[in-house]
Amino acid sequence: MDGQDRSDEDLTRQLADGNEAASAELYHRYFARLYDFALRVTRDRDTAALVLQVAFLRAYQAVRAGEPAPFRLHLFAAAHYDAMERVRRQRGAVLEGDEAFVTLDPSRIAHPALAAELPDLARMAWQIYRDVKPDDYELIDLSVRQQFEPAEIAAMLRTRPESVETRLARLRAAFEEAFSSLVLLRRGRRACLDLDFLIGDADWSASVRRSIQRHLQSCQTCQATRRRFPSASELLAALAPAPAPAGWQETILERLQNAARTGVMATASSPGSSRMPIPPGSGICFSGKLPWHLLVLVSSVGRSRCNSCVAKKSSNRFTLGSVRWSCSCLLRPPSSDASSNTASAA
Repeated sequence: MDGQDRSDEDLTRQLADGNEAASAELYHRYFARLYDFALRVTRDRDTAALVLQVAFLRAYQAVRAGEPAPFRLHLFAAAHYDAMERVRRQRGAVLEGDEAFVTLDPSRIAHPALAAELPDLARMAWQIYRDVKPDDYELIDLSVRQQFEPAEIAAMLRTRPESVETRLARLRAAFEEAFSSLVLLRRGRRACLDLDFLIGDADWSASVRRSIQRHLQSCQTCQATRRRFPSASELLAALAPAPAPAGWQETILERLQNAARTGVMATASSPGSSRMPIPPGSGICFSGKLPWHLLVLVSSVGRSRCNSCVAKKSSNRFTLGSVRWSCSCLLRPPSSDASSNTASAA
């Protein structure tokens, strides 16, 4: 049977039995959407690639450990925790521009009369979504783009489905209101002179958004204009996955397969290298030379090395079953080496 015809459940069972082809098929099935999810949340391609790598490792480990949840739930739950931790530690400006995020897939949206306007509408929708907090955007993405049910999202976030439903309803309403205001600012002024006078020379801002929203509640002309266009959620769902740089998909798969065989994760030093780059502050430690079913993944919170490596400057010893293993911190920021060299020179 062709891999594309097999369900996630069939492939997950084969993965649990150690089938490498099944793990590769699941990887190819979810790579594009998981990379897109991680990139839209973190807004940085190196960070997104690392989130993806860690998420697949954890999902594979969960399946092999016999945990019963569906594979994609394991995958996106792992991506959620890793991405949110990295976003909290991120500093500096966003590195990824809008061009990576606003390509519309015409097959995902049915508005033939608006074909010429859809690309600009997609940009407007992304303008609304990009400016919200990462955890709010993530929740909408999991619902709208990944099509998870509230109960599934609640399982990922370890909260109640009712809380997720309440947050989703609030966020959807806020996004739709903001998008409606932006659409009328860009598309409704010719049809409504009152709206044109209200806006004047003002540019898009929170106060302009509120003024347009109040006007919309009582203006039938603007309400008719708004009904011509798709919703913000429709446009978000129709955005094509942001592509990964050439070669990254194959390189990450090679790394994952190598980790499955040896328990060791290869690293690379820069985006220009022939290997997929690992950004600073990855915070991941791998136990060396472990068989796959004993592969241990340790994520430190708020540190670039595991707690023991930082505190004791020694390997982190832990017990797995009846065997003690050592965990060496393989991924540390290049800046830490530069600091050490500077200190030595001084």
